[in-house]
Amino acid sequence: MRNTRPLAGMAAILCAAGLALTGTAGANATEVRAVDMPDHIVNGDFEAYPLGGSAIPDPANGDWTSVDTVNGEYYDVAGAWRPIKDFDPTVFGWTSDQEDGNIGNPGEQRAHAVELQRDWSGNTYAEITAAQPNTAIRQTIRTIPGAVYTIRLDHASLVDMHVDEMKVVVGGETVPMTRTSVNGHGDKLGETSEIVRTTVSNGPDVSGAYSSRNHEGQWETYEGTYVADSTETVFTFESVSSLDNRTGNLVDNISFEISYPLTYDLNGGNGIIPNKEAGR
Repeated sequence: MRNTRPLAGMAAILCAAGLALTGTAGANATEVRAVDMPDHIVNGDFEAYPLGGSAIPDPANGDWTSVDTVNGEYYDVAGAWRPIKDFDPTVFGWTSDQEDGNIGNPGEQRAHAVELQRDWSGNTYAEITAAQPNTAIRQTIRTIPGAVYTIRLDHASLVDMHVDEMKVVVGGETVPMTRTSVNGHGDKLGETSEIVRTTVSNGPDVSGAYSSRNHEGQWETYEGTYVADSTETVFTFESVSSLDNRTGNLVDNISFEISYPLTYDLNGGNGIIPNKEAGR
């Protein structure tokens, strides 16, 4: 016999788990939303504190900086760390596993720093390999156990001398990603792999430096799905291969959102389950 426990009882259970019920369409169409923590990627386009704006007026070399997410500071053109005006880590969203170090320019290598770059087009994005090899950027997001989430991102290699590679790790699992758009430089549309890799055609800047800022038309889009098994999920972009220890794996327009409305069905102890029909 179907369990018809009242919504009030279910609300109490969900609140105890840190979740809340919304909607009034009844037991078979009740949507569940997370509370007390973002339930989506924050600042996925990296424009919350754009380079050259009032908060970061003079980024290093005019087109890149590292953001110290712990102390709310950025690395400036003079090689010093300066405060970011009205910095709010919950608005910036990102952190990294970078450590204090001494590779290359040790002045920019602060723990948990995230590198931002500005393209010639004015677009701000992130470079995963900021100042150390095999680093990652991440966010922790409130999720609903059993819910299906869609992950999307744009990725580009820094220059044509190397095909940068990265992977998406969610809740400790490497998520297969499918290429849903191509830039016309040889990658196959619809290809699925645990490694995100993007072939590009742009070369280094005129100076010969690796720090190319000419990525217009070089991005490709990738998409994957993840079934949450916890109320909090760590979402990670991890560098696998890059041109050198200090460059590579550009990411932008990241999203991690619930794929379709949820219902709950207590019959057989299934609990909260995705409602695929409602999401079509």
